[in-house]
Amino acid sequence: KAQSPRRYLWAFLLTHAAAAACGSQAKAPEEVISTALDSRAVEKLQALLGAGRSVACCGRWRENAAASLQQKVADHLGVSVRHLSDVHLVNSSRGVRSGAEADIWGAIAVLYLDDVGDAKVSLHSETGGGSSKVLDVGRASLVLVPEGSFLLHSVPVHVAWIHVRRPAEPLRGLFDWYMASLVRANFVAPYDTISQRRFFRAHTHYPRYWHGFVWSFIGVFCSVFTFLPLALWGFQIAARYSSESESDLERGATEAWKTPTLLPHVGRRRALPSDELGQQAADLIGSFSLGHKSAR
Repeated sequence: KAQSPRRYLWAFLLTHAAAAACGSQAKAPEEVISTALDSRAVEKLQALLGAGRSVACCGRWRENAAASLQQKVADHLGVSVRHLSDVHLVNSSRGVRSGAEADIWGAIAVLYLDDVGDAKVSLHSETGGGSSKVLDVGRASLVLVPEGSFLLHSVPVHVAWIHVRRPAEPLRGLFDWYMASLVRANFVAPYDTISQRRFFRAHTHYPRYWHGFVWSFIGVFCSVFTFLPLALWGFQIAARYSSESESDLERGATEAWKTPTLLPHVGRRRALPSDELGQQAADLIGSFSLGHKSAR
């Protein structure tokens, strides 16, 4: 009897330790996925990078290869695709850092577009004493960089990366996901070239912002004036239909006051044509003459 409380205590501690171990294993996601995408999707991202594109955008209208990468990251983390940023492409990267504390972004997913060869890839943590770990990665490998960590490469490599929003942050809005992304995909991303980056970098302090602003304004301006004749034609049809409807309502209201009897016409003289008036006057004069002769 004296040993039963101690036995229950040991059983409770063992159960709690096992549950904690299982929970830590379930919460810790896999840091490296050896083959996240097929070779065709990786080649497509490489082609975009070779063409000078820095973002495989945008939102709902993204490239198919970017959509495959986003879906892979979303399935791996168990979040919505709208919880992720667009796919960014980097031509030469020596390091990738996760989001800052004051930002909406937390973890970051990095896809390697080429074989790193003998390059050393290490994951460093800014928390927990600054521990580091060497990773075994290759072409099409996906690395999840947790919040508060960063990747270091011994040589520059070609990568594609995606920001992941913090769990407390809301999803991307529908306007941003559909409308704003449509403008960026058609008017901003095709002109995001190296020469234009150099131009805006030489004349502005925020080249990416002004590049997006200028081309978004031009795109919206041209789109509005392109559809302006169609909008005017639609307004004309609506105005014509509205005027016809109002005239029909007025005609119906006038006919509703009319009655099917002759009572409203009692005491009213019907307007007669001039020939009928002349005939009636002649008949009246003739009848008066006959009456006068008979009286004699």
